[in-house]
Amino acid sequence: GVCPWASSCRAARHLLGLEDVVSMDVADGQSGAGWVLLHGTSCSPWEATAASATPFYLHEVYRLSDPLCTTRITMPVLWDKKLNVIVSNDSWAIVKMFAKAFRSLGTAPESVGLGLVPPGREEELDAVHQQWYSSLLNGVYRAGVPLVMGKPEVHAKVSQEVYAAMDKLEKLLATQRFVMKGDRPTAVDLRVASTLIRFDVAYMHCMDLRKRGGILVPDATDPSTIGADSSYPHIAGYTRDMYQRLKPCVDWASFLQYYRWTKGLGQSEKLPAVSHVVASAEKPHGRDGDSEKSREKRAPVLLQLAVGGVALALGAAILLTVMRRR
Repeated sequence: GVCPWASSCRAARHLLGLEDVVSMDVADGQSGAGWVLLHGTSCSPWEATAASATPFYLHEVYRLSDPLCTTRITMPVLWDKKLNVIVSNDSWAIVKMFAKAFRSLGTAPESVGLGLVPPGREEELDAVHQQWYSSLLNGVYRAGVPLVMGKPEVHAKVSQEVYAAMDKLEKLLATQRFVMKGDRPTAVDLRVASTLIRFDVAYMHCMDLRKRGGILVPDATDPSTIGADSSYPHIAGYTRDMYQRLKPCVDWASFLQYYRWTKGLGQSEKLPAVSHVVASAEKPHGRDGDSEKSREKRAPVLLQLAVGGVALALGAAILLTVMRRR
């Protein structure tokens, strides 16, 4: 789906093999009444909306959980189907919850969950996540929104922060395979990769972050640049590495929805050629068996849980349903 943070929950579900435990519906976006699934949801107690293809609005989840609720209506949402209450609407917390509390329910080896949230390193994991969230994951939005608000000076300032974060990440990935040291991706990688996969098709152009070029292709709006070297070769390899792990979770076409509200491209300018970006993402990433030591030498929505009954709605794009096993 569109939202990278909600999609990180979907990515964790995929890597942990929770597809038979967590089912998924796709939200159609925002409406005058907030997040909507135009053809209904399979989540209990509203499953009748799917049978009748009746639009379902996420605010109903919040209202049933707490009739006096005055919070913003956001996704994702983890929903307890038995108690009819919201468990969490924090995508980062949900990713970690899947890796810890639900890993034994999935088909993936336990080592996958232990890799996503390494034992004894959760405090470090949270600190690293916060660092990249502030500078890059949310940074692209902090750069793009001022364009819509007519604040070019803010856009220019934050854009420099994003470029600095990309430079820092390029340098880091020249010395290690993943964002945190280790031989397996962590939950932080799911978050960072979700942003990087969207960069060439969406953020670079719709948020006007074009100064340094793209990651997988130099410029997806200019066919003459296809095949040229990336300004970020190590980030490009890392993005391919992660994409090829998360490929079933990536909906490339949905990324173009950003152009419905952002102002990075003029009306006469071409949209990015998604096919060129996908072709680059499919290329060998060249990071197999790459030890950190050897790399240093050359470095310059709604989820319903079937485990008793919980459900989660993942932002902007997905609704996941988890059925608890007895």
